[in-house]
Amino acid sequence: MPDQVENCTITNATSDALTVKCLPGFNGGLKQYFHLEVYNELDSRQKLLYNLSSEDYPYFVITSLPAGVTLLLKLYTSNQKGISQFLTLNGQTLLASKLKNGKSILFIQCHLHLIVNFLKRAK
Repeated sequence: MPDQVENCTITNATSDALTVKCLPGFNGGLKQYFHLEVYNELDSRQKLLYNLSSEDYPYFVITSLPAGVTLLLKLYTSNQKGISQFLTLNGQTLLASKLKNGKSILFIQCHLHLIVNFLKRAK
């Protein structure tokens, strides 16, 4: 059986995506495949969100994720003899900046209101 992946890191985390990169473990002399299962950690049903595979290298880009969630990431390797042990990581997408967007919209609305009132008085 192949060894599990090693030295996994989570990078480029955004509000809807993240990247997982690992080093391959010993393959036992056989072609190996890399797998990543992504779950919403707070979902008590442990619903599988994504099941990704790679033939070349344990490198995964996961997109279209919900913002501000904690994810359970299960990585493993497979070959003709079976599958490796799972390596489990926790990842998190960033919160969408609702407050910042709300302030920007409020700022624009306020300025538009002032401009409209100024133009009305100028007539």
